[in-house]
Amino acid sequence: MNKPILRSVLILLGLTTPHLGYTNESQSSELVKYGQIYTQLIQNQLGNINEVNGQKCEFQISLNSHGKVMSLSSSGHEKLCQSGEAAVKRVDVFPLPKSNVATQLQQITLTLNFM
Repeated sequence: MNKPILRSVLILLGLTTPHLGYTNESQSSELVKYGQIYTQLIQNQLGNINEVNGQKCEFQISLNSHGKVMSLSSSGHEKLCQSGEAAVKRVDVFPLPKSNVATQLQQITLTLNFM
């Protein structure tokens, strides 16, 4: 049986503020880089979840200034959300850059889609 493909969309709440026009290109690329890192860290912790093919879950994740998960909520497919929350908790501390971009990474929305 083929393993479902994980499609994820990471929305960095810092990018959705009115200051979007003021985000320079290097900050944007750093945000994308860390978004990919976060997605990969979570995916590595998900394990075998073949039964959620075609399902979706959205996560709201708040990190402290050291990258530790402070709050986590989810909505969507129950099994995928439970697995995703467990994966985020196993990651526990997400890396943050040393730049001012770190504050934009502290409030994120992550949507996982399995296809």
